[in-house]
Amino acid sequence: MNNLERYIYDKIRFSPKIKKSVVNLYQSLFSIVPIKKIQSDYNIVTREGYFFGFHDKCPWSYDNKFLLAHKYKTDLKMPEENDEVQIGYFSGNDQTEFIPLGMTRSWNWQMGSMLQWVGKTNNIIFNDYNGANHIAKIIDINGNLLEEYSKPVAAVNADGNYALSHSFVRLRNAAPAYGYANSDENSASENITQNDGIYLLNLKDGKSELLFSIADIAKYDSDKYLKGSYHYFTHCLISPSGKRFAFYHRWLEKNNQTWTRLLTCNLDGSEIFKFDFSGVVTHLAWQDNNYILAYGYKKSVGDHYYLLEDKTNNFEIIGKD
Repeated sequence: MNNLERYIYDKIRFSPKIKKSVVNLYQSLFSIVPIKKIQSDYNIVTREGYFFGFHDKCPWSYDNKFLLAHKYKTDLKMPEENDEVQIGYFSGNDQTEFIPLGMTRSWNWQMGSMLQWVGKTNNIIFNDYNGANHIAKIIDINGNLLEEYSKPVAAVNADGNYALSHSFVRLRNAAPAYGYANSDENSASENITQNDGIYLLNLKDGKSELLFSIADIAKYDSDKYLKGSYHYFTHCLISPSGKRFAFYHRWLEKNNQTWTRLLTCNLDGSEIFKFDFSGVVTHLAWQDNNYILAYGYKKSVGDHYYLLEDKTNNFEIIGKD
């Protein structure tokens, strides 16, 4: 953002109602400004009517032959309960031939259906809705169903043996753009619950284990939460080795202000560590098994990209100048 945008943002960032009004006005004004055509020295292939998902997942197969995608026919609006998108992959020269594999009702524009490759195979995992609950499915490259799981996936380790799961109903309640439009869970109505949290899902035998509840993490190295705040988990990301994972603990206050904590732990839920941010952290990625890159806000330092050493308070500011 430019200096003027930065100045305005700093003034309104912690005032949700004002920020929303300013953002809506800003977007409305710029929606009528002609879009500049992209100029590039590279051949850009445009695939109208398709999208992939979130920046923390790779759409390419391990051998770079295929490119995963969702195909949509719905209008560009918030998904409704029965809205479907098609899943499949691009193949052929420049990956321009779309091969459809099936449909899903568990999706959103930000993250899609968590569509991703399973390890170094041509098997594909994604979330779906069975009419009552969010589930996950593994299919082969021909669309044949190989496995079905009782919980949706949020992240899969590099070997394709384990996945992490959390509630997408809680996400819908607190951050609609990241949740799914269908299904209900009794515990999702509770601001803080012992009955839901982050699960470890064994993709080989289908068994799941609750690593910790939302209540457990809300109490861990506790911040001061306003009464009535709604807590949830999101953005699970497993380290390259598969030994640890990062996740956000977020809570939504009644005034619609959202706060975030970044934490890491072992894959079995042990050795939890909370990074020192001032309620704002986003866009994380593991650099390797010991360092995480994330954009965040520290009161004493400001907004920056930070390279964080896991399980320590050591950090390096990236791109300060």
